[in-house]
Amino acid sequence: MTTQHADAAVRDLYSRLLDAWNRRSADGFAGLFADDGTIIGFDGSVQSGAARIRDHRSPVFADHPTAAYVATVREVRPWAARTRSCCAPSPPCSRPARRN
Repeated sequence: MTTQHADAAVRDLYSRLLDAWNRRSADGFAGLFADDGTIIGFDGSVQSGAARIRDHRSPVFADHPTAAYVATVREVRPWAARTRSCCAPSPPCSRPARRN
Protein backbone atom coordinates (compact mmCIF):
# COMPACT_ATOMS: atom_id res chain seq x y z
CA MET A 1 0.00 0.00 0.00
CA THR A 2 1.42 3.37 -0.94
CA THR A 3 1.69 6.20 1.56
CA GLN A 4 -1.07 8.04 -0.31
CA HIS A 5 -3.38 5.01 -0.13
CA ALA A 6 -2.58 4.47 3.55
CA ASP A 7 -3.33 8.13 4.28
CA ALA A 8 -6.69 7.87 2.48
CA ALA A 9 -7.54 4.61 4.29
CA VAL A 10 -6.84 6.10 7.74
CA ARG A 11 -8.83 9.25 6.95
CA ASP A 12 -11.73 7.12 5.66
CA LEU A 13 -11.68 4.92 8.77
CA TYR A 14 -11.71 7.97 11.05
CA SER A 15 -14.58 9.49 9.05
CA ARG A 16 -16.58 6.26 9.40
CA LEU A 17 -15.82 6.17 13.13
CA LEU A 18 -17.20 9.68 13.61
CA ASP A 19 -20.18 8.87 11.39
CA ALA A 20 -21.02 5.84 13.56
CA TRP A 21 -20.69 8.01 16.69
CA ASN A 22 -22.91 10.73 15.22
CA ARG A 23 -25.53 8.11 14.27
CA ARG A 24 -25.22 6.77 17.83
CA SER A 25 -24.58 3.28 16.46
CA ALA A 26 -22.73 1.16 19.01
CA ASP A 27 -22.54 -1.73 16.53
CA GLY A 28 -21.20 0.50 13.76
CA PHE A 29 -18.71 2.19 16.09
CA ALA A 30 -17.38 -1.03 17.64
CA GLY A 31 -17.37 -2.81 14.29
CA LEU A 32 -14.53 -0.55 13.14
CA PHE A 33 -12.18 -1.85 15.86
CA ALA A 34 -9.97 -4.92 15.71
CA ASP A 35 -10.39 -7.54 18.41
CA ASP A 36 -7.43 -5.99 20.22
CA GLY A 37 -8.53 -2.38 19.62
CA THR A 38 -8.84 -0.05 22.61
CA ILE A 39 -10.72 3.16 23.35
CA ILE A 40 -10.17 5.52 26.26
CA GLY A 41 -13.21 7.51 27.35
CA PHE A 42 -13.20 11.15 28.35
CA ASP A 43 -13.34 9.94 31.95
CA GLY A 44 -10.26 7.75 31.51
CA SER A 45 -12.18 4.48 31.35
CA VAL A 46 -10.62 1.87 29.06
CA GLN A 47 -12.42 -0.71 26.94
CA SER A 48 -10.50 -3.25 24.87
CA GLY A 49 -11.94 -5.45 22.14
CA ALA A 50 -14.81 -4.79 19.77
CA ALA A 51 -17.37 -6.60 21.96
CA ARG A 52 -16.46 -4.65 25.11
CA ILE A 53 -16.42 -1.38 23.16
CA ARG A 54 -19.91 -2.15 21.81
CA ASP A 55 -21.19 -3.17 25.25
CA HIS A 56 -19.85 0.07 26.75
CA ARG A 57 -21.14 2.36 23.98
CA SER A 58 -24.64 0.80 23.73
CA PRO A 59 -26.07 2.23 26.97
CA VAL A 60 -24.31 5.55 26.42
CA PHE A 61 -25.95 5.98 23.01
CA ALA A 62 -29.30 4.64 24.25
CA ASP A 63 -29.55 6.74 27.41
CA HIS A 64 -27.67 9.99 26.72
CA PRO A 65 -27.98 12.70 24.06
CA THR A 66 -24.36 12.47 22.93
CA ALA A 67 -22.88 15.41 21.07
CA ALA A 68 -22.09 15.05 17.39
CA TYR A 69 -18.43 15.32 16.42
CA VAL A 70 -16.70 16.95 13.51
CA ALA A 71 -12.98 16.60 12.96
CA THR A 72 -10.03 17.33 10.78
CA VAL A 73 -7.21 14.81 10.52
CA ARG A 74 -4.02 16.83 10.74
CA GLU A 75 -1.41 14.18 10.21
CA VAL A 76 -1.13 10.52 9.26
CA ARG A 77 2.22 8.76 9.68
CA PRO A 78 3.10 6.00 7.20
CA TRP A 79 4.45 3.53 9.77
CA ALA A 80 1.33 3.35 11.93
CA ALA A 81 -2.39 3.98 11.71
CA ARG A 82 -2.28 6.72 14.29
CA THR A 83 -3.83 10.09 13.66
CA ARG A 84 -3.30 13.51 15.12
CA SER A 85 -6.67 15.13 14.75
CA CYS A 86 -8.77 18.00 15.94
CA CYS A 87 -12.22 16.97 17.09
CA ALA A 88 -14.94 19.14 18.58
CA PRO A 89 -18.42 18.31 19.89
CA SER A 90 -21.54 20.02 18.64
CA PRO A 91 -24.48 20.26 21.06
CA PRO A 92 -27.16 17.61 20.38
CA CYS A 93 -29.63 20.28 19.35
CA SER A 94 -27.48 21.66 16.52
CA ARG A 95 -26.47 20.25 13.19
CA PRO A 96 -22.71 19.53 12.97
CA ALA A 97 -20.72 21.60 10.50
CA ARG A 98 -18.15 19.84 8.35
CA ARG A 99 -14.55 21.05 8.66
CA ASN A 100 -12.02 20.50 5.90
